[in-house]
Amino acid sequence: PSTWKKITSPTTSALRSIEMVASGDGWAVGNGGTIVRWNGSSWSTVTSPTANTLNSIDMLSSSDGWAVGNGGTIVRWNGSSWSTVTSPTANTLNSISMLSSSDGWAVGNGGTILRWNGSNWANFSSPTAYDLFGTAFLSSSNGWAVGGGWSASIGWFEGAKLHWNGSSWSVDTTDHILDILYDVDFSSPTYGWAVGMNNAKSRWDGANWHQNYGLQAMNSSQAVEILSANDG
Repeated sequence: PSTWKKITSPTTSALRSIEMVASGDGWAVGNGGTIVRWNGSSWSTVTSPTANTLNSIDMLSSSDGWAVGNGGTIVRWNGSSWSTVTSPTANTLNSISMLSSSDGWAVGNGGTILRWNGSNWANFSSPTAYDLFGTAFLSSSNGWAVGGGWSASIGWFEGAKLHWNGSSWSVDTTDHILDILYDVDFSSPTYGWAVGMNNAKSRWDGANWHQNYGLQAMNSSQAVEILSANDG
């Protein structure tokens, strides 16, 4: 198809995250625990185990998927149904990234970072108290999380960029962004973008982040997907 067209939705609830497994298999989640599925021709509602808003979904396969949301909610798809999974936090979770069935991450408000080890989720040491909204992993030893919040010391918002090196998370101090960052994505270890409020954009070159925005446009970018250095 060369154009976008509106598709009938089975819900009036706000939808917050979408993940496509294949052209004939996809999922979206949202407010009130809403879960809908695409079968190649239409969307339909799927029974949800929670009434809490779901903010992010990530599918490993058609029979293994995860979603996270408000109140620390974590739910899992086993190929036939969704069920709740014990969560070690009551903080809102905003993003989930699964590397494999035995390795995954979720981040959320208050700097919350959780890790999945194949059998349970556990809190992981975080270097920030700012809310975290987006994650992206290039490998099990190279990942990023972004977010931000109000800074009393500067009297304005500031972004947070956290890097995972395989053993610990640390705050990246290159390119100080004075706005909250909502999402991040990479096409390679040397090319990526982080985006956020007030048109905030920052580009990763493999060693440093570089601001690439002005305040002329105050729109916020909520999500980003990068395919290559010239397609995103």
